Amino acid sequence: MHDGQSKQLIHSVNTPIYWQGIHIQIRPENPNAQFSFEAIAGIGSVSNISIDDITIHSGSCVGRNFNCSFNWGLCGGWSASSVHLNWFFSPSVNTPTFQDHTGNVISTGGYYAGIVDATNRPPGITAVLTSPPITLAVEQVYCVDFWLKSHQDFNNTAIVNVNSKLSGKTSLVSTCQVMTSIWENCVSSITPNVTGLYQIEFDVIRDTETVFTIMIDDITIYPAPCVV
Repeated sequence: MHDGQSKQLIHSVNTPIYWQGIHIQIRPENPNAQFSFEAIAGIGSVSNISIDDITIHSGSCVGRNFNCSFNWGLCGGWSASSVHLNWFFSPSVNTPTFQDHTGNVISTGGYYAGIVDATNRPPGITAVLTSPPITLAVEQVYCVDFWLKSHQDFNNTAIVNVNSKLSGKTSLVSTCQVMTSIWENCVSSITPNVTGLYQIEFDVIRDTETVFTIMIDDITIYPAPCVV
């Protein structure tokens, strides 16, 4: 809003009971612009609307089709693959072992992804999460941020290679290794040397334990250096 004149940026968002991130790209016509958020009740006798974590930053809304919290399963545009390991997408329950990294339970939208394998397969085999294509600009620093943990009962080491993929060419960006059953934050900086449509791959590598279980949650990307 500027000088009493308002401009509608988005009409409505129809969401289920879990939190959903909304990203709106704007070009203010004046540096003194203000922003208002109108919550409009839907049809019915009861309407419940919640809003949280409002932020603004310069740059593109690069994470709009990328960020994934695994609410109700794999996010749109993402893919999960493996020849030998099985992905699962699980609701969070009221025990520390099976909660998402925020501590939310299913009634408040808590979900996470993971792998479980009890077949004593050889170490080194992988399972892959692949993001939808997103445009990354040359020489802009981006941060890929996610949460990782192992299972407290199986002494696993959770190892994830983060790769960038452009035109079929895959490049290793970083490796995150976690040996604890407490959620750990992993970050990975990417600075493209050419503008293009990239995909980010997360390669989960099986360790040597007989039973292998790891969990991953809340994958995001933003155009700024990573904050450790």
